[in-house]
Amino acid sequence: MSSQLSCSRGLRGHQKLMSMAFSDMNPFPMRVLSVRRALHVEALRAELSELQRMQREYAAESAGHAHSDLDTDNEDDA
Repeated sequence: MSSQLSCSRGLRGHQKLMSMAFSDMNPFPMRVLSVRRALHVEALRAELSELQRMQREYAAESAGHAHSDLDTDNEDDA
């Protein structure tokens, strides 16, 4: 019986220690991590949309240059 009591106390002590380590003293609470993650995701999405806009502009500009180069080649043939 005393071994069961000792084990029970040890288990409760272990649970209390884990609670202190992962809840009470936790330097990274989930709420803070969630807020920071949301801010970073928002910043990354804004950056991605800006890069996609730049890519579309570049593609349109490149297509415009390709058409003007073709027109110049046709004029040289004439």
